[in-house]
Amino acid sequence: MKRIHLVAACLALALAACAPARAQDVEAAKRAAQEAEAKKKLDGVRAEIRALAEQQRAANGERDDASRALREKELALGSVAREVHALDERMSAQQQQLDELDVQRTRLDAKLKSQRDALGGLLRSAYALGHGEELKLLLQQDDVAAISRVWPTTATSNAHRSRRSSACLAT
Repeated sequence: MKRIHLVAACLALALAACAPARAQDVEAAKRAAQEAEAKKKLDGVRAEIRALAEQQRAANGERDDASRALREKELALGSVAREVHALDERMSAQQQQLDELDVQRTRLDAKLKSQRDALGGLLRSAYALGHGEELKLLLQQDDVAAISRVWPTTATSNAHRSRRSSACLAT
């Protein structure tokens, strides 16, 4: 029986020695599983970070493209605004010139009307007197004194009428 006890004690001892090793194996297996799970999570987080970094690079590229396009549009808009301003200034100058020309036209129209009226008056008086009527008047005078009085008046009237006609036609 001693032997059985001895064998049982050895077995108990072997089992006792194996039990902590088995417990260590179980803990090591749990730790390995936890580490594997943590590594799996870490790999997932790293993949997510890479995807987010790629999205951020793409968004930055799009933002840069949009900024460039906006800058080009702003430059084009500035150029158009300068052109519009220059056109406004030219239009304002031309409007002022047009207003000055309208004033000048009104003045010239008034001058033309007065000249036409004067020329009309001269033509009416010439028509009323007829051709050579002054000479007939002079020749019908029996008195030399009457002729000497009418002649200077007629000559002065003709000279005055001639100057007025020339002035009207010259302008």
